[in-house]
Amino acid sequence: MRFFAFGALIIALTWECDGQPTQPVVRAAPGNKTMKPPPVKHYADGRVTVSTYAPDGRLLESVTYADSTARVRHGETTVWYPNGKARMRETYSEGQLRERLINYPSGRKQLFEQFDSDGLLLLGRSFAESGAIVPYRPYNADAEFEGGIAGLMTYISKQARYTPQALADNVEGRVFVQVTIDTLGRVIEASLGKPLHPALDAEALRVARTLRFKRSARTNGRAVPSKLTVPVTFKLK
Repeated sequence: MRFFAFGALIIALTWECDGQPTQPVVRAAPGNKTMKPPPVKHYADGRVTVSTYAPDGRLLESVTYADSTARVRHGETTVWYPNGKARMRETYSEGQLRERLINYPSGRKQLFEQFDSDGLLLLGRSFAESGAIVPYRPYNADAEFEGGIAGLMTYISKQARYTPQALADNVEGRVFVQVTIDTLGRVIEASLGKPLHPALDAEALRVARTLRFKRSARTNGRAVPSKLTVPVTFKLK
């Protein structure tokens, strides 16, 4: 068992993920090496745990639900790597994710996250094999700009310029631009969400295309493309 203290909070990470728990081995029909066997359901204390197996009998996933309808997750959900080592364990309360513990493939890093009843992140920590704290990166996250939202707004305000035509027309307001961000944090596409004035629309698009995010969005720990709506404000002084 490992104990980690953060101020007044103490976390005990007892999940070492050395292998799968003892479960009945379920295999596909003889001669069928590709078809997955049907899920196995286990009922206890009014809850149902649904276990999914590979054709060779390896346990792939185990999900506990609040009741026999198997619709609302309540309890532990565990997913295993093909080699039999546990990849991720999540704890749910009435369908809401409350804790997540992840073991990365190398086996040299763990990630632990806690969430409140609204799904907001309360605590996120990453640990090396030795138990030392290492830089934390969320398992699921939006693309991140240097300095966060404040940094993004500051960058835009410094880059956006009034055009002579917009000044002559005495126009001010906000242009909304939807950008597509690739896995390297680059803006690869920009389109108008809410136009304001042709000249200011063009300037907002120009600024949006210069954005570079320090981290791309992540889903299940992997970098993924994402979309973001960026407001560009023009105000006459």
